[in-house]
Amino acid sequence: MIRRRSAGRADTFRDVLRFTFAHWRRQGRLASWVAGAILVATATDVLLPVFAGRLVDAVALRGADREAALDQALIALGVLIGLGLVALIMRHLAFLAIIRLTLAIMIDVVHDAFHRV
Repeated sequence: MIRRRSAGRADTFRDVLRFTFAHWRRQGRLASWVAGAILVATATDVLLPVFAGRLVDAVALRGADREAALDQALIALGVLIGLGLVALIMRHLAFLAIIRLTLAIMIDVVHDAFHRV
């Protein structure tokens, strides 16, 4: 007869999540900063293909006014470069914040462990 232990695993998973979120709550400002920076970086990643498409459309204009097409292409290129820089900077800041967050949480865990001992 096979005995299933799914209830025990669910309890363990719940305990781990409770423990993790409790420590994240203690570092709410840093956790919010990490989430916000990743959200902005992701939003720029979503917008990059849109402006890449606009750049391709501007380059593909054959019969249209060449100066207007060049202006559209340069605007799209500038936005692409700007979005790339924003994504790069926000990812870097998010990783720096993640490092600080994990270090702060590790310090809290050690303090809690020694406090209990």
